[in-house]
Amino acid sequence: PSFDLGTGPSASFTYPLTPGVLEEFCRAALDTDLPELIALPDCSSGLSVVVRLTASTATESVTAIKEVRLSYDAGIQSNSNPTLGEIRAVRENSTETPIPLSTTQATALQANQLYELTVDIDPAVAETFNPLPADLDPDPQPRREFLFLTWFVTTGSTDAVRTSFYEGEIPFADLQQNVWDIPRAEKIPGGQAILFLVLQDERGGVGFTQRAISLSEVPQ
Repeated sequence: PSFDLGTGPSASFTYPLTPGVLEEFCRAALDTDLPELIALPDCSSGLSVVVRLTASTATESVTAIKEVRLSYDAGIQSNSNPTLGEIRAVRENSTETPIPLSTTQATALQANQLYELTVDIDPAVAETFNPLPADLDPDPQPRREFLFLTWFVTTGSTDAVRTSFYEGEIPFADLQQNVWDIPRAEKIPGGQAILFLVLQDERGGVGFTQRAISLSEVPQ
């Protein structure tokens, strides 16, 4: 089969073998007496394949690799990519109304300030699923997946590089909030900054968003 997934924004791949045939191949391989130098993949609950994405410009390219698991169970729960909503910023410890960060143009903020950031994330994106049995938990119970959000900024720093949600241990609100320490304007090339957020779940789902910021020393 062709392994070329094309150049479009979405890609689909149809594996040529049925789940039953794939499972039998896996079982036969695991039951075979093979030399120690041969390492078999973990195919106890499915087969992992690797997808490679190369993004290129005229001068450089970046390659990303992601592992995708082909399940034997056609009825297994699918995993949706988590999504992010509106992002708001307000100066720390102020009584000002939070400013929504525009998705279409640069939002004006003040340099040399601490800004509290809040991102809207629907709690439903932490989906409930049935974990696969494991040696330490042979009979796992359904639970919500955990989420983690990575915060990237092109200038200054955030209190946390990554925030997370883990039901029963880390509240959902902790996932959504951070503080951005923005330096003085003269230290920021062109007075512009980019905020880039990447939201991931434990089953490989990914969502992302970005905002452009225009920075000035004086109130806007």
